[in-house]
Amino acid sequence: MLVYALRRLLLAVPLLIAHSDTDPTLPYSDAKEAFAAAKAPAWFMTLHGASHATQWEDDVTAFDHIAERATTDFWDATLDQNAQAFARLQRDATVPGLSSIVAKRTTTP
Repeated sequence: MLVYALRRLLLAVPLLIAHSDTDPTLPYSDAKEAFAAAKAPAWFMTLHGASHATQWEDDVTAFDHIAERATTDFWDATLDQNAQAFARLQRDATVPGLSSIVAKRTTTP
């Protein structure tokens, strides 16, 4: 019974996958498959034309602001169940030509 309860708890853990559709290191298709297999709540943010990880590191890129804001929005939304942060996540991760996001949500806060 404890194992079952732990599995149910793990299935409900929010997930944010952020991946570049031009990642030279890890195939974008792998990230898409992981999102397809993920249980809600889950979000899949695509960084269009980004490299593998520079937006998460010290290099300055056009994606830095998107990565920072979307990550902060995700934590605010999922840890605090903040409805405004869910809306910000959608807005901040949707930048024409640079990024887009898809969500699997069980409920709307």
